[in-house]
Amino acid sequence: MPNPLTNLLPPERQREIARDYIVRVSTVAVMLVTILVVVAGALLLPLYVYLAQAASVKAERLRSVETTLGSSEDVSLSERLTALTSDASTLGMLASSTSVAATIRNVLGIAHAGASLTSLNYTPAMGAGTVVLSGTAATRDALSTYKLALERSALSKSVVLPVSSFAQDTKISFTITLILAP
Repeated sequence: MPNPLTNLLPPERQREIARDYIVRVSTVAVMLVTILVVVAGALLLPLYVYLAQAASVKAERLRSVETTLGSSEDVSLSERLTALTSDASTLGMLASSTSVAATIRNVLGIAHAGASLTSLNYTPAMGAGTVVLSGTAATRDALSTYKLALERSALSKSVVLPVSSFAQDTKISFTITLILAP
């Protein structure tokens, strides 16, 4: 039941009482919310401390694992990297060089009528190699023709034939050193 005495107040006083009532209720509500926030913060503080400590423990463990793995794997990793680099440079060099079989095939493909080969020795080098050809020529002209054919070939840089090889007229034993072009 409504209080009949409040109705006797003038309307301005009634509004003032209603405003005071609303202010008191809102003040109590704000105080309750403030207390609730403070209590929630107080309850979250131990959880924050626990999580911060757990995170630092895990970070410390991660650091120790990285240190352990880093010291043992860095050495093996650098050794593997050095070996792989060496293998890659060797493979690159092999890919850019001509094969021995192709070089010998090209040398033997040069016409040598009147000259028979008894040995062939190939020595590889970084830029180009050398081929030492030994054999017997029937005549000086056959030996000279063979030397000129070697000099004209695209695979020779220079041809070395000792002058003493031309001392005999027939059945000339010779040794020609062919320095290959790179």
